[in-house]
Amino acid sequence: DVLVNEHPIISGELNVIDGLMEHLDSKNLFDWLTKQNKYSDFEAQNRLNKAFAVKPKLFGNNFERRMFIKSKFHLIPFRYVFTFLINYFYKGSFKSGRIGLIWALMRTFVFYLREIKYLEKKIIYEANNTRP
Repeated sequence: DVLVNEHPIISGELNVIDGLMEHLDSKNLFDWLTKQNKYSDFEAQNRLNKAFAVKPKLFGNNFERRMFIKSKFHLIPFRYVFTFLINYFYKGSFKSGRIGLIWALMRTFVFYLREIKYLEKKIIYEANNTRP
């Protein structure tokens, strides 16, 4: 029950299949930016509503841990520096040269955009719900 990035919750057996799957989610930069603008709005609304796909738990499974980090991300000092470093080095975008650098910067910007949109929604919400 989230607005974006739905996650299947499987109660049965999982199997691995052979082969590659291409994720062709954007034809060009315009499409990618349009999608990120829309998704960042959904993420900001989810944060305002405290809506997570599963209950965030630090010591839960991998998915619950991801939701925990997502719920606490705004509290992490230097979070955007860490986000860039994770995308550029840990995820390996440095291997793609200038394109990888641009990708890591853009992914970091999306996290910042989520924060800005959350603050905007919070201000609007508080203004509309605290008037006498």
